[in-house]
Amino acid sequence: ASFLHGDIFQSDLSKATVITLFLLPELNLKLRPVLLNLKPGTRVTANSFDMGDWKPDRFERLKGDCESWCMAFLWIVPAKVEGAWQMTDGELILRQQYQTITGTMRMRDRTFTIANGRLAGEEIFFDIGGVRVTGRVSGNAMKGAMVAKTTVSPGTFFSEPTTLVVRSPMRTTSPSARPRGRRAVARGRRRPGCRTGCTRGRPDSPGRRHARTWSTGATA
Repeated sequence: ASFLHGDIFQSDLSKATVITLFLLPELNLKLRPVLLNLKPGTRVTANSFDMGDWKPDRFERLKGDCESWCMAFLWIVPAKVEGAWQMTDGELILRQQYQTITGTMRMRDRTFTIANGRLAGEEIFFDIGGVRVTGRVSGNAMKGAMVAKTTVSPGTFFSEPTTLVVRSPMRTTSPSARPRGRRAVARGRRRPGCRTGCTRGRPDSPGRRHARTWSTGATA
């Protein structure tokens, strides 16, 4: 191990995976913007003093004979997801306050309000209706799955695990190019002997719907 003596505000912390602090609150707040710009998933721990309105992902208070400096805080640097994510079938609008996210998802002619939205580093979680969305963010890309938590009313598009893919911005892709790409993918997935629904996962089976894949693009 090596120990460096210097100014923490002039130090390069970009390669750190865990940062441990024992600073007064005003110094924590001054350092907070630097920490939030670290790689998503970086863990930040602090003894006794918090980060203002950046609430910890975990908090512990020592019990027993501890009389001072008895609190421990843990934060996980969240990915940056705020903005509009353009989807083939709609749009995902996200607002972000540290690791908490809110917003809406619009698919075709229906709009769903996001609930229980949260980030843990690059991992993203939120609910829409009776559906739990989990995924992983990587820059301008997001990939995950939608799984029904409860019975969903007829006419909605969730009944079994569904893949959600959010690709990097599609600003340079012309509208006429996307349908050709989707048809090409669909033709490549057709299975011999399948009559209907052959391009969305599996041949027909009684009482089951097909999983769906969405190709989307994120814009800042």
